[in-house]
Amino acid sequence: MLKGSAKEFVAKYVPQGENGLEKSGITKDLTKALAELGFLNMCLPAEAGGAALDEEPYLAVLGEFSKYEPSIAMEILLVNSVAASILSKFEDGLQALAKTGAGELGFIVSPPSPYARNSFHSDHVSLDAELSVVLGNGTDYMIVSDLDGRTLYVKDEIRFKRFPRPLGFRALQWGKAEAKKSQYESVGKGMLEEAFSSGMSRAVSSIALGIAETAIDKTIEYTKVRKVFNTPLKDFGPVAGAISRMKVEAELLRSGLAAQSVDAEILRHKALDLALDASRTAVQYHGGYGYFEAFGIEKLYRDSMVMKMMFGGVDQDLLLYRKTFRSDSGII
Repeated sequence: MLKGSAKEFVAKYVPQGENGLEKSGITKDLTKALAELGFLNMCLPAEAGGAALDEEPYLAVLGEFSKYEPSIAMEILLVNSVAASILSKFEDGLQALAKTGAGELGFIVSPPSPYARNSFHSDHVSLDAELSVVLGNGTDYMIVSDLDGRTLYVKDEIRFKRFPRPLGFRALQWGKAEAKKSQYESVGKGMLEEAFSSGMSRAVSSIALGIAETAIDKTIEYTKVRKVFNTPLKDFGPVAGAISRMKVEAELLRSGLAAQSVDAEILRHKALDLALDASRTAVQYHGGYGYFEAFGIEKLYRDSMVMKMMFGGVDQDLLLYRKTFRSDSGII
């Protein structure tokens, strides 16, 4: 039922044709529509007006939305997996979380990254900060880790400058942010980093698999009709073999996700790699058409690259290595 609702939502609210939402972006009206249908409060606690659903329907919705419009899946992820896990730790966070789940407030978050060029100056009352990269669906508040690893909930006086053409998930708001004499609260170290690493591995995997499955399906259909030397591409062994192996891997990972039979960190690692490989292959097999925005193939590749950078960087790889060798590994 939820899968069908996701498909119906995209058909009703997402512009069809070239670029989809990438030109218009995710508007306040679209966010409000997502909230009214319950997509933004699926995992929010009941005290914040949330449905507090189990993980299974949440993962199904993320996977389905990512097949049609990954930016919407990412917005749902940011609210249900990031805001929900962070704001509940703050004194007035549940009120802001309830309004976020209702589509009344939007927020930005600074993804943890060793390459971020952020600066902070704070006292017990206010905060001044400059953030080099943030993303989200509004600027009513901001979630960020300071240089000491404390997670900050910044409540007001946020200035945002949007990037004109980010690499991926272009329907979301990407840009730079400043906080000037902003009210804020802070909690212990590592909470935001935890949310972006192992805290939502299975949710990230579901989005990555949705992107991979769409790329694979589009490639299968195109290689049936695209001919080389008067022969369909699918009839060439290397082409059929590469696509078939990715299809099987996607089915195995999706089964592992549903059955919870695969370690979450390993699943995330494999799903992110598959999304990147499948979308890259789709671009290659579509030839020049793969680079045209109207075909929607290059968008999958861009989004998968951003997912890999956000959720599959060096820090996440080290977690996987540590799990494999049961000690710090791969550090040189």
